[in-house]
Amino acid sequence: MQSQKLNSLYKKLEKAKDFEKQVQLKHEIVEMLEKQSLDDALLFINEFIEELDEHERVNDIDTCLVRKASIVRKLGNPVEARSIYFGLLKGTENLSIKARTYMGFAVLYYSSGDRSRTLKYINKAIELAEKIDDRLTYAKALNVKGAACITANKNLMAYDIFSRAKNEFLKLNELYQAANADVWLASALTEIGDYNRSIEHLTSALECFEKHEVLTGIADTCNSLGLNCLRIDQFEQAKNFLLRAMEYYVHHKAKDKLADIESNLGLLYKKLKRYPMALKHYHKSLEYRPENSFYKRMYTLSNICSLYVDIEDFENAGKYLQLTLDIHNDLNLKDPFISTYNLALRLAMVTGDDGKFKFYEGKIAGYESSMTLVTKEAFFSVCSKYYESKNDYNKTIYYLKKFIDLQYDIRNENRELYETLLSNRLEIIKYTANLEKEEKENVKLRELNQDLQKVNTKLLAAQKEIIELERKNSVLAMGITINHEIRQPLMALYGYIEMLDMNIENKTEAQRRFFEKIYKNKEQIDVLLSKYRDNNKYTFDEYVDDITMIQFE
Repeated sequence: MQSQKLNSLYKKLEKAKDFEKQVQLKHEIVEMLEKQSLDDALLFINEFIEELDEHERVNDIDTCLVRKASIVRKLGNPVEARSIYFGLLKGTENLSIKARTYMGFAVLYYSSGDRSRTLKYINKAIELAEKIDDRLTYAKALNVKGAACITANKNLMAYDIFSRAKNEFLKLNELYQAANADVWLASALTEIGDYNRSIEHLTSALECFEKHEVLTGIADTCNSLGLNCLRIDQFEQAKNFLLRAMEYYVHHKAKDKLADIESNLGLLYKKLKRYPMALKHYHKSLEYRPENSFYKRMYTLSNICSLYVDIEDFENAGKYLQLTLDIHNDLNLKDPFISTYNLALRLAMVTGDDGKFKFYEGKIAGYESSMTLVTKEAFFSVCSKYYESKNDYNKTIYYLKKFIDLQYDIRNENRELYETLLSNRLEIIKYTANLEKEEKENVKLRELNQDLQKVNTKLLAAQKEIIELERKNSVLAMGITINHEIRQPLMALYGYIEMLDMNIENKTEAQRRFFEKIYKNKEQIDVLLSKYRDNNKYTFDEYVDDITMIQFE
């Protein structure tokens, strides 16, 4: 439909004879081109401004310059945009143009993170637009003020402002602008974690952009839808939306937007735990991202760092964290990029660097009042886990209560639910603490038991050695006793036998054999007695009826 309207406008322009009619048609063409291709819109508006200058159409030139500044800003050239706005502010007498110029300045300062100047210029734009009853500029300025409120963490106020802007657009039948307000409403809801309602507003905006063939609106909304679907783990829908947006950005060579898509695809594959693919998309995002796009480069670098933390590659995680902090420190921000500190806090926790953890905990806590709810949620969650791991249950409970209270603030549901969750969580912590205490005591008991078993084993071995020594001593004592008690009478007996042998002359053969046997047995008895006395090599063997017999080697 949008392409048909554009072709129709070109045909009308060819036929138009009246210059006033040509100017009117060209304004409409510029507006239509801006919704489809910023590059084409810029080429057309430059030619249009030259033509208007020849006819000295000051008001029309100023109108075109306001639109041109917006286009070049969107194309990533804020310096040229600021120069155009300064020229308009000094030269124009048209109050409507001046109001739109104030709004342009506010958008520029919003993009650079200068919150105070954003509010200063947008309040001027709203005041002037309301004074001259320029309802369209007034409604657009409300959108910018709502965006500034989001950066100040005033999300409910932002939602109210965007709702007022949308109503103004609908009264003016500016459906395209009403759809833009829906996109901003979705942004406010995203900041408070209400992703489902955010998706509803984005879907409504997408339907309007599709109906009127607003290609830039379709692509940007698909990108936002893809990111929100990621947040509620609708991965297939997220991928489809992101790839649809990418198709448009590739065609129009919108590198900064392509960098957004690549970063979101990196997040998709990170959630799917397909880490090589995630890294590929994150690095592609850095390639597309201009060097002066500091905030978005920090965002992508921090995502890469977070991925390396997930896969426990702490060396690379530290490397990319440092790159993020380098940009952060170079910017010398009044309001620091707390997400970067949160990432440093998380890395310190998983690497066990208590000193760095306390350092970043202190830094972040100082900005708690100005942090977004989602950033607070991450901070309280990491701190409660850290102190629970350190068995510091007072601080665990302190951060856990803050985390649970925040869940109530974010979700805006029945507080009793969150009080129940808190109570249950505290019970779990106490139970875990008791288990850990019992486990420590059990470990000590097990260690003591193992020591006792070792001592007992040594005692049993020593007892066995003592028993063995006692048995040996008993055997040796018995041997000595036998030698002493038996050898003396035997010696007397041997003497009598020798005397008998000498007194018998002319012995018969039988008598000689008898004396030989006596002498042989005498020698055997001597050998046996000597074994009992001198030999300590012996064993105990069972004999009969539980009687033990000593065997000498």
